[in-house]
Amino acid sequence: MAHLVIWSRRAIDDVDAIAAYIAEDSEAFAASVVAINVEFL
Repeated sequence: MAHLVIWSRRAIDDVDAIAAYIAEDSEAFAASVVAINVEFL
């Protein structure tokens, strides 16, 4: 059964900040981490 997830502005900002931090070492890994987290929602 599919669930609807409504992201708050703060949650989106947190994901962006996490991705930016990871991207300092690897932009590809940052993109994959964000994609994996969004996929599991």
